[in-house]
Amino acid sequence: MKKWNFITHKYENYSVPSNWHTPLIAEMDEIINCAGCGKEIVYGYSYVSMAIHNEIGFGYPICESCMRKELETRRKAEKDAN
Repeated sequence: MKKWNFITHKYENYSVPSNWHTPLIAEMDEIINCAGCGKEIVYGYSYVSMAIHNEIGFGYPICESCMRKELETRRKAEKDAN
């Protein structure tokens, strides 16, 4: 996994605990872990991360709370850049 840094505009290495279930694709009703915080969520209700990606840029599923944090971080970085 790689995590996009909205400030430096570069990927950083990122990993999750080995006991987290964080697939890119799953059954819609499958219980997975959020790739951001590890919270158990239903895959069909997850969001696609704007920051946590695989090697070719596909986003991992995250929970609503982590999505909100990513949006806030992204907006702040864009505001600070201007």
